[in-house]
Amino acid sequence: MKTSILVILFLLCSQILSQIDKQDKVNHRDFLKIKTDDVSNSLEQIKLLLEPFNSQNNDSKSMVNSALIEGEYLKVVYLIQNWDGLNWVNNNKSNYTYDEYNNLIEYFSQDWNGYYWVNSEKSIPTYDEYNNLIEHISQEWHVSEWVNNDKYTYIYDGKNKIEFLYQIWNESNWVNSSWRTYAYNENNYRIESLWHRWDESNWVNKEKLLQKYDENSNLVEWLWQDWEDSSWVNDRRWVCTYDGNFEIEKISQDWDGSEWVNDYKGSYSYDESNMIEYLYHLWHNSNWENVSKRTYTYDGNNMIESLYQVRLDPNWVNQRRINSTYDGNNVVENIYQDWEDSNWVNDTKHTYSHTITSVKELERDGNISYSLSTNYPNPFNPSTTINYSIPKQSLVTIKVFDVLGREIATLINNEQAQGNYEVEFNAAELTSGIYFYQLRSGSFVESKKMLLLK
Repeated sequence: MKTSILVILFLLCSQILSQIDKQDKVNHRDFLKIKTDDVSNSLEQIKLLLEPFNSQNNDSKSMVNSALIEGEYLKVVYLIQNWDGLNWVNNNKSNYTYDEYNNLIEYFSQDWNGYYWVNSEKSIPTYDEYNNLIEHISQEWHVSEWVNNDKYTYIYDGKNKIEFLYQIWNESNWVNSSWRTYAYNENNYRIESLWHRWDESNWVNKEKLLQKYDENSNLVEWLWQDWEDSSWVNDRRWVCTYDGNFEIEKISQDWDGSEWVNDYKGSYSYDESNMIEYLYHLWHNSNWENVSKRTYTYDGNNMIESLYQVRLDPNWVNQRRINSTYDGNNVVENIYQDWEDSNWVNDTKHTYSHTITSVKELERDGNISYSLSTNYPNPFNPSTTINYSIPKQSLVTIKVFDVLGREIATLINNEQAQGNYEVEFNAAELTSGIYFYQLRSGSFVESKKMLLLK
């Protein structure tokens, strides 16, 4: 759980987000099944977990050139190649451009047509003066030019995102498609997400998500409701159980019109600091039946093996595994193997390369210097405290990012005088895994890693 690979495509984020917004409803069964698996944090493992045995590019190789800036990877080029039985053959290439604040300002992908690279898709993010993402336009290549496809617009209220608008290009104008609004409690925990759809003239309610927390700020219930006949009607829910600060069980239930009926369940086991096993169960004949299992093996801080098995009573049967090799905390190779005829058979190898660049600049004024301390506690669940110092008055921002490079939260975004400060981060809504927090003040930039264990 402690390992991470920050070389994951921005395109994957965009595609997933786009798919969710276009259908306006997440496949919650699939999400629960991969909930604990995303701690491995590689693109290939995420794709594997979404479709454990039917990945569209099983016979592929991925290579990444990137820059590490104080704990934050900046992707430069991402190359995917397929194995044709004899050689690695080009498939797709992604290219990234950043501004002086390390914000991604352009991404475009290209497909290999057998002879040369052909433009495919492009994304253009836009930021405000506080480096908040406020707009994201996606384009596709048609014959000889880039053509608009869809657009995302984000609105913030201080720390929190309160609105999200999705629009589609109709060859001449942006047309409304879906709109989301968010509400938070006094602790800045999200308690309501409201989905609306555009009926060509008005916004119409579609779906609502309500979230409840216990006295320890653990997220204990997710309740989805659909808008039917001018009222909200229960649809489905997750009920979460904790052992102290560790989530040990999540049950999914469907509403049958009068009561909640069990559907599926995830069970989690831990050692002192890592998740070591995840069990997936289905409700059948009034009992929970084992379906699949994932087991994780670690070498210090790094996950070196992820093993997937299915239940064929009375035994667990091997299906697939991933063996990872590291250079320090950075993965340099993932080998995927399938279980065939009582042996592990190689399937795919992914190799990563990194370029390390430091841009940290230290300034001092009197007895106070720029500094960003390791959060405490770490690991944490669900809250942790971050201490930092600035030697002179300046605009200060502290942001949190996930391993995909997506901004999760803005903790500080204002002018502050010289001094020592602390800020609390609450991750009640987030899944277990590694996150990064970054301090910016003047020309000073520093990022650190923190581990959320639920």
